Amino acid sequence: MAAIVEAKITIIENNSFLWSTLRRKGTGKTCITSCSALGIAVLLSSEAKAVRKTNIFFQVVAGSKEGKRIIDCQLVVNSSGRVPVRDQLTLEIVGVAFSKKGIKVNEYRQSISNPGVYAAGDVADSQSGCRI
Repeated sequence: MAAIVEAKITIIENNSFLWSTLRRKGTGKTCITSCSALGIAVLLSSEAKAVRKTNIFFQVVAGSKEGKRIIDCQLVVNSSGRVPVRDQLTLEIVGVAFSKKGIKVNEYRQSISNPGVYAAGDVADSQSGCRI
């Protein structure tokens, strides 16, 4: 969305996990091409080493095999993930249906068996009705 309103966006992707996963599903190249078409810079196999605040903006220090790069920005969003721990949540006790892929959710990311539970990301079974 931000790219459409001409905000400059840079994605720093550590270890290229996201893109390699998408590539295996046949959508990685399309996703990178779409990002480029929108003016979104994608730094693959890079790591955010530091975030500094200046008087005017933030600076993100990104590192990769090619060296260090400093990105000036007004906003920094961290979307680092983790491995879901759904096996330790004892979901069956609270009546939450799940599979090996995750918690079964409807199109609103709400559990199909317990309306008080919502799930998103890797812990949700996105094949069970959730639109991404």
